[in-house]
Amino acid sequence: MHSGDLAGTAPSLRQRNRVLQGLANREFTLAYQPIVDARGASAVGAEALLRWHHPERGWLRPGAFIQTLEQDPAIAWEATAFVVKQIAADLSALPATRRNGFVSFNVYPSQLLGGKLRQLLESHYLARGHAPEALLIELLETEPQPLCDGLVEEIRRLRALGFRIAIDDFGCGSWSLLDLARIEVDAVKLARELLLHVPAVGSATEIMLGALRILDGLGTQAIIEGVETPEQAAWVAAIPRAWAQGYAFSRPQPGLPKL
Repeated sequence: MHSGDLAGTAPSLRQRNRVLQGLANREFTLAYQPIVDARGASAVGAEALLRWHHPERGWLRPGAFIQTLEQDPAIAWEATAFVVKQIAADLSALPATRRNGFVSFNVYPSQLLGGKLRQLLESHYLARGHAPEALLIELLETEPQPLCDGLVEEIRRLRALGFRIAIDDFGCGSWSLLDLARIEVDAVKLARELLLHVPAVGSATEIMLGALRILDGLGTQAIIEGVETPEQAAWVAAIPRAWAQGYAFSRPQPGLPKL
C-alpha cells in the first residue's frame, strides 16, 4: 500500500475528478476477503473490497478515496455501480462448481431509496443469471441515514427478490438496537472495535457475548469482524454458529477465493 493520501480535510474538486477518472479508466479493482465459519475456519463467503491502483502512486490506501465517496453521493454511486458490475463479471468467470458461497459488498443506505440499487442489481447482476441469495448487501454505518419508511420498504423488496441484507460495523456507527427491532436483516457484522479487547478484558468480552446472544435470539447470523490474533481466533471458534472475518484467517486477496 502507498502511504500517500489524496484526501485532505475535505475532498477538492480535483480529488473528486481524479476518483471519477480512476473509475472510468478502470484503475480500481476488487480484492476479496474471506468470511469463515469460525469453528472450522472454512470459507462461507467473501467481502468485495474496493482498491485503487494509481498509475503514478501505486496502490493507495482506502483513505485516499473513501472520504470522497462519503461526501459526494454521485461519485459514491459510480463506485457502487462499478462494484456490482465487477462482482457479476468475477462470478461469471468462475466455474459453476466454485459458486457455492456468497459475496458481500458495502452500500450507503441512501442508495436503496427509490429502488435505485434494486434496479442496478436487476440490470447488471440478475440479468447475468446470478442467484440473488449469493449476494449479501452490507448497509454501511457511516451515513447518518434515518430508518425511514422508504428504506424499510426497499430492504423488504430486496429480500423478497432473494437478496440477503446485513448491517455493517454494528456497535460503533449509526445503527441501533431499535433498528434491529424494526427491520429484518439476514446478518449483522459486529464492529472490530467490539472485539479489540476480547478476551483479555472481561467487560469487553461480556459486551460482545451480550450482542451475540441478542442476534442469536433474533435468528440473525452474527459475523465477527477484526479477528486478527490467534487468541481472538480461538475465542470466536468457541462461539456456536458465528462467522468471522479478519487477518487471522486471511488478508484481502485478488480474485474470488474458492468458496
